[in-house]
Amino acid sequence: MLLLAVLIYQDFTQRAVSRIWLFLLIPCQFGSTYLTLGTEELLFNLGVNTMLLVFQFLLLTVYFSLRSRSLTNIVDKFIGIGDLFFFIFLSMSFSPFNFILFFIFSLLLILIVYAVAKKGKLGQYKIPLLGNMSIIYLVVLAIEYLNGSFDRFDDTLAVYLFL
Repeated sequence: MLLLAVLIYQDFTQRAVSRIWLFLLIPCQFGSTYLTLGTEELLFNLGVNTMLLVFQFLLLTVYFSLRSRSLTNIVDKFIGIGDLFFFIFLSMSFSPFNFILFFIFSLLLILIVYAVAKKGKLGQYKIPLLGNMSIIYLVVLAIEYLNGSFDRFDDTLAVYLFL
């Protein structure tokens, strides 16, 4: 959690994060998830969630390339490399269905908050995506800790609520 706090601070104050913190965060999450789930489920979650991210970024690349009528690299133009590493961290942090829910919900929440802020003339047009998603992730961890029936690695509750 301390690493997330450092990333949040850096992203909000500098609009960039030091890669060393991300390179520390990813192995910590890998180890934590390995101890919680074991090898097979960790690799399954990581594989499925990473494929979802790859598919999404391929679609975004195609969209922005068609829009600009030339091949567009969305990394560093629309999204930072730190955000990509953070998405890899998140892909180890959830079961596939919960990952989709977290990803969609957090992006929508961030978009709504910044759309409202932009109307309020706050002057904040660059969105610190990693910092905001980190805050939402910390809220999820707090809910999981305080509520024994929620498990971010178990799709049962999410499937029951949404299907």
